Amino acid sequence: RICCPQHPQLSCREVAEAKDMKLDFCDVPCGAALPCSHPCGLKCHFQTPKQHNPKCQVMVASPCSKHPDKIRCAHVYKHAKGLRSGANEPIDVALAHYACPVKVTVTLPCGHEETMKCAAESAIAEGRQPYPHCDRPSPNDY
Repeated sequence: RICCPQHPQLSCREVAEAKDMKLDFCDVPCGAALPCSHPCGLKCHFQTPKQHNPKCQVMVASPCSKHPDKIRCAHVYKHAKGLRSGANEPIDVALAHYACPVKVTVTLPCGHEETMKCAAESAIAEGRQPYPHCDRPSPNDY
């Protein structure tokens, strides 16, 4: 009988021969906290304890009021503006820096429509960023 050294009360198995003694038999999810503060979630990996999940798959609520979907934690970090790459910040810090990447159509002051990221539209609406320059002829007669 062999038991997982990390989960000896939860994961044991009977072995008849030496060839049946494999190290990856434990299916208990790894509970180690990732930098985002969520648990690793990978199948037990006691033989490689430092190799935790590089992309957290926990679903979190999007901080974007226009697109309030559930998104993966790793997606938040991918689109968090101003965080250093590889920074070990908790998820609440990453959510505060999240720039929604969903493409939206915006009507420019000239009347043309432009596709841009939702975060850019929000920055324009809040006065933190100007409208993009448009060189197309005006659709309106003056």
